[in-house]
Amino acid sequence: MSLTVTQTGLLDTIQDTGRNGYRSLGINPNGVMDMEAAIAANLLVGNPIEEAVIEMHFPASALLVGKTCLMAFTGADFNAVINGISIAAGHPMVIAAGSQIQFTKLVSGSRLYIAVQGGFLLQPWLHSNSTHLLLHKGGWEGRKLTAGDELSFKNNPWEHYVTPNNGITILPWRVPITEADATTVVPVIAGKEWNLLSEADRQNFLEKKFTISPHSNRMGYRITGEPLRNNFSIVSTAVQCGTIQLLPNGQMIILMADHQTTGGYPQIAHVISAAISRLAQLRPGSNVQFKMISIQEAEKMALQMALTQNKLTTACQYRLMEWMKRINPANVFNK
Repeated sequence: MSLTVTQTGLLDTIQDTGRNGYRSLGINPNGVMDMEAAIAANLLVGNPIEEAVIEMHFPASALLVGKTCLMAFTGADFNAVINGISIAAGHPMVIAAGSQIQFTKLVSGSRLYIAVQGGFLLQPWLHSNSTHLLLHKGGWEGRKLTAGDELSFKNNPWEHYVTPNNGITILPWRVPITEADATTVVPVIAGKEWNLLSEADRQNFLEKKFTISPHSNRMGYRITGEPLRNNFSIVSTAVQCGTIQLLPNGQMIILMADHQTTGGYPQIAHVISAAISRLAQLRPGSNVQFKMISIQEAEKMALQMALTQNKLTTACQYRLMEWMKRINPANVFNK
C-alpha cells in the first residue's frame, strides 16, 4: 500500500498526456484536461512529463499516505489539508507515511493534479495510463477512484526520509496557481465552416459573452448564449480537443479531453492549444468571450508555452537536485 483512497470524490481518475495514434480506430486520446498543470506537477517532483497523475474534481477524494513520498498538487486550489494543516498548492513536499490528505474547500479552478516522484504502478492500455471511462480501460481498472482503492508507487526513494512532527516537509519553491477572471477571453482560429455563418452571427460569436453550462464534462463544454443560426448539412469529419461545434439548436460545444474522434456538426472555430489549459480550469457558470486570431499568432503562443515549459523543467530539475544534495549526507535515500 502506498496511497489509499479513504473517501470517494466526485470524479477522480488516473490520467497522463494522452493515448495517441489510435483515432483511426475510433479510440480517442483521453488524458488530462489541464496539460500545463499536470506537467508542472510532474516537474515539481522530478518526473518525466508523461508520467501518470491523479486528476481530481471537487468534492475530491480523501487520501491516506502509506509510504513517505515526494508529492505535489497543482491546478485548482481545493484547500489541501494534510494532518490538519492547510497547505498551499504548487509546492513539492515530502509527506510522511500515515498522513491524511483532505481537500476541504473549492477556492479556485476546476481540476487539481497530484503527482508523486516515481509515479504510480499501473497497467498501461495502448501505451497510455489515461482512464477511458466509456470503454472501462486504462488508468485504475478503467474507472474513477473509489474508497478502498490502493495505489502503489513504482519507485520511491523517500520511504526512509524523516519528516518533522507534523509529517510534512515543504520544499521552498513553487509554481503559480492560475486565477480565473470574471470573463475569460478565449483565443480561437477559424474553423472550416466559419464562412458559412452569416456576418451577423460571426459578429455575435466574437462580441457576445457566453456561459459554460452545468451540462459540461470531460467530453465537452456546452456553451450557452445568444443562439447562432445552424441550417447547415455537412459530412462527419475529424475533430480534436478545442474544436467548437455548432449544435442544431444554435448553441455550441467546445470539445475537451474525452472528445469523440469524428463529428457531424459544423466546426465554426477551434480554441488554440495554448488556451486549452486555462479553459479546463473554468467551472460551470463561468463566462467566456471568443477572440479570433491568426494561425501565425496561435503558433507564436504555442512556442511561448513550450519555452515556458522548458524553463520550468530546467528550474525544477536544478532546485530538486540541489535540495537532494544537501540532505543526502543524512543517508535518507536508498537504505
